[in-house]
Amino acid sequence: MHVWVVALAGVSLFVTTGHFDKSDRKKPDWLDHVNTYNLKLKLAFAIISISGVHALKTYLSGDLTLENIQIVTMVAVIHFTFVLSAIGISFAERLTREKA
Repeated sequence: MHVWVVALAGVSLFVTTGHFDKSDRKKPDWLDHVNTYNLKLKLAFAIISISGVHALKTYLSGDLTLENIQIVTMVAVIHFTFVLSAIGISFAERLTREKA
């Protein structure tokens, strides 16, 4: 649940800039020199860090029953999915920068 909250808050605050365009609110100064690619990677690494801590907590918290091994396996699969997603984001951005 915490991962979804971090992901949605990060996207709404840092990636979408539509709420700065039409209002008279001023952009934060740091937003002028930060691009969305860097923010996407920072958010991805934050999610990976949270997922890694949760995976380690799950791994260290129980005995080696069959049910616990299945839970640890699923948590590890979810964590590596986040890792592969971050690698995919980075690779896609690299491809678009080479073509531009």
